Amino acid sequence: MKLKPILLFITFLLLSEWAMALTLGQALEKAKQHAIVRNIELDVELGRQDYLGSLLNWAPSLSIERNWLQESGSSSSLSVPNDAFSINARLNLFNGMGDYGYSRSQYYQKKAEEARGQQQWRSVQFTVAELFFQCVSAQNLLEKANRAVKIRKDLEDIAYNRYQRGSLARNEYIKLKIDRNIEENNLRQREHQLRACKNSLAYWVGSEEVSSIDDPGLISKFEAQLGKNYSLESHPDWQVLKNENESTRWSIWNEGSALLPDLSLSYSLEPAASFQTEEKILMLTASWELLNGAGWTEYKKSRINFLKTQNQLNEFKMLWTEKNETARSQLLEQITTYKTNVENSQYAEEILKTGLRRFRYGSISSNEVAIDQSRLIDALRAEWQSWFALHQSWLELLSARGEDVYSYLNSNLSDQK
Repeated sequence: MKLKPILLFITFLLLSEWAMALTLGQALEKAKQHAIVRNIELDVELGRQDYLGSLLNWAPSLSIERNWLQESGSSSSLSVPNDAFSINARLNLFNGMGDYGYSRSQYYQKKAEEARGQQQWRSVQFTVAELFFQCVSAQNLLEKANRAVKIRKDLEDIAYNRYQRGSLARNEYIKLKIDRNIEENNLRQREHQLRACKNSLAYWVGSEEVSSIDDPGLISKFEAQLGKNYSLESHPDWQVLKNENESTRWSIWNEGSALLPDLSLSYSLEPAASFQTEEKILMLTASWELLNGAGWTEYKKSRINFLKTQNQLNEFKMLWTEKNETARSQLLEQITTYKTNVENSQYAEEILKTGLRRFRYGSISSNEVAIDQSRLIDALRAEWQSWFALHQSWLELLSARGEDVYSYLNSNLSDQK
């Protein structure tokens, strides 16, 4: 007897867990496990490995060689084995600062890859967040479409009763019936839009996660976001360009090293064997390739690439302020638009409520109350369409400032604690 209540309780917990709405933070957590994000992390790791490989150029090269040779003379049936063993080491003492320039270039390329990885992860976040907001909007537009059908149906029912009593012409009743049919078609379209949006979001978070989606409740924080300080230096796009600029600067040293002399130290050891005495060789080698057309061309190209990245930095700096101000102005405008649409919905609710009462008693025509009805339906749609546009504008401001959604949500959660 005691087992049944326990099973019912467990079932209730499982159903409650299944029915919990997906939050924006959870969607971003799920997106972190996506194959695209995993590859972003692997690309960053490749950059780190390239830098590690450049540091190994400073280490001496070391090789061990062992040879086996079997010789047989034509005048003898005896075979004489010959074997040889040698150790060789080589160290670059100077190659025109090529190793140093290459390692510094790879260091800044590593930092550029890290910033690029952050940049790409931000891009994924914005994609997921925009889909999430679109689904919240579609979910609420579907709810409003259901309500619109009910509003149209209620008016149609009133019209039908009046038509039956003979106080309303048949044409007036038919007009309202057509309006209800049109609204039901719109409802089916909204259902399709929500399904399509959830399918797109499921690509990032998994299909089992998007049965229901929770409104993130961020609007109250948007106005505070407008006055927040922001820095060019922390922008991932700037960090990519800045580090690529430094990488190409050191590439000039690397490519220019081909035009300078090389100095290397080598050592070889061949131990004594049955057919040879021990041999040790320590050699210092200096070389200078005086005519190197390919090296000169690569050196000139590295200087051109440096100038290109310098120009990209200057261009980004000029566009940065403009993008921020444009995004800030757009968010401010969308906040005002959304607030106005919310207010319009409230007024339209009051007008329709009065209109329905007056139509029921024959004080106004069906055309007048249909206009009130359409006004409310349009106001509710405009409210949630502007809700989505408002959240899009917020994402554009975050993007312009170099911030990301994941960090923003986590910082706000910690502030609340």
